[in-house]
Amino acid sequence: MKKALYILLISPLFFISACNDGSIHGCFDVLANNYNEDASIDNNSCCYTCFMQGDNGENGSELGMYCEGADLEYILTYGYLEYNVHMWTLNGEYVAPGTLGAVPAYNSNLTPVIFTEWSYPVNCY
Repeated sequence: MKKALYILLISPLFFISACNDGSIHGCFDVLANNYNEDASIDNNSCCYTCFMQGDNGENGSELGMYCEGADLEYILTYGYLEYNVHMWTLNGEYVAPGTLGAVPAYNSNLTPVIFTEWSYPVNCY
């Protein structure tokens, strides 16, 4: 009985250690914010900081960090970022989200009032 209990307690440790082959998952792209030079397996996790392009071609406003996935693929394919913003209202006028005293805007069907905003062109690296 003691031997069977010992085997039941120890056997998961052998399985866990057998699964760890020493591979390190990470981002292979040296231009990404989270490049991992020690990675041996690319796990498609690269993240880039994206900027709206300024008038003179240099970086304008920082839009944030985007990681590999639908949003980043869209930006890199089409060169712009499209996103929806839930509008806020104060005294009957639309204002920036989080404005002191403002509340989220809803239409007569109690559906959020959404504004689609585009940032164009966008550069990510």
